[in-house]
Order: sequence, then C-alpha cells, then structure tokens
Amino acid sequence: MIPGRGEVLSRRSVVEVWLQRAASCRELIIDFTEAISQNGNVMTRSRATSRAAGIGLLWLLLLAMVGQTACRAAGNTIPLELAGQTLQVELAITDAQKARGLMYRREMPDNNGMLFIYESPAPAAYWMKNTFLPLSIAFIGADRRIINMTDMAPNNSTRTYPSRGPCQYVLEVNQGWFERHGVKEGDVVRFELPKSAP
Repeated sequence: MIPGRGEVLSRRSVVEVWLQRAASCRELIIDFTEAISQNGNVMTRSRATSRAAGIGLLWLLLLAMVGQTACRAAGNTIPLELAGQTLQVELAITDAQKARGLMYRREMPDNNGMLFIYESPAPAAYWMKNTFLPLSIAFIGADRRIINMTDMAPNNSTRTYPSRGPCQYVLEVNQGWFERHGVKEGDVVRFELPKSAP
C-alpha cells in the first residue's frame, strides 16, 4: 500500500460513485411509489405487495452495481511464475488500485498475491496502513529481477518499507511465501501483462 494522496482521492471517488448511485436509486423509488399511489388512492393489499416487490428489486439492482464496482476495484488476475511456482496475482494498475492494494482484506489464498505495475522504474516505499494480512513484499526492476524483499508487519502506518533501487513492479504475497519457496534477490519473475497495462 502506498502512502500519500492517492488513498484519499480513491476514497473520495468511491464515495462520489456511491452517492450518485444512491441518488439514482432514490429517484427510482420515488417514481415507483408515485406511480403506485396515483390520484391519492389508498393502496390495496395487492398494490402494497407490488410496492414491496419493486423496492426489493431495486435493492437487488443496487447490490449488483456494488458487486460490479468491487470486481472492477480488484483488477485483472494473471499467472506469475517465480521459483518454479505459479502465483495468481491481481494487477494494481490504476492509482486507485495501487492506493488500496490489499487493504481491509482478512484472508488471501496461499498462492495468490498482488502485482503493482508502474510506467517506469523509480524508488518506492510501501506501508501497511489498514492492511490486516501479514505480507512479504518484493521490489522488482524493469528487467523483472528481484531487487530486494522484506516481511511487513500488519496494520502499521508508522513504518515504511523502501526499495533499494528503482523498481517498476512490486509483488505482495502472504508473509513467508518467498522464504518457503526459496525465493532470493536476483531471481527472475515471469508474467505476461494484458495489452492495456503500461
């Protein structure tokens, strides 16, 4: 997870999307309610049932929209090969995806992780604010070789974990994964990015 303004901006964007969708749903509910109670008539039992069904349907639509947003936030998943093992990694490409990273998650399958992608190599530093999973991190150069790795303590916003040189990719996995599989600095990470990635 990257400290800085990206986190605030991404949260603001999420709130704006929620407010827009809530306003749209509210308008639909008002229109639906007005259509049912036209001319000031008192609703019969069948009309009340129709109204409840309509509101239930609107809630289902809202949940579907939320689910789509959550899926988009997670990013694409690709296979990544390292030390003879294959990981399934989510891609963090956009600023919002990079700012959120693996925050707020309570579990992650053992052979999964997240790959952060940057347009060009630069020094990087990560922190663990609002990240409840203990993670290991690898900073990877443009040549896709690991520059350095370290373990990160969960839910700590006071400590940062820097790269020892310019990196273009950063890989986060469950803590201890690199050690269990004999991953070391200089190892090559193999993956194929989608065409939309930088």
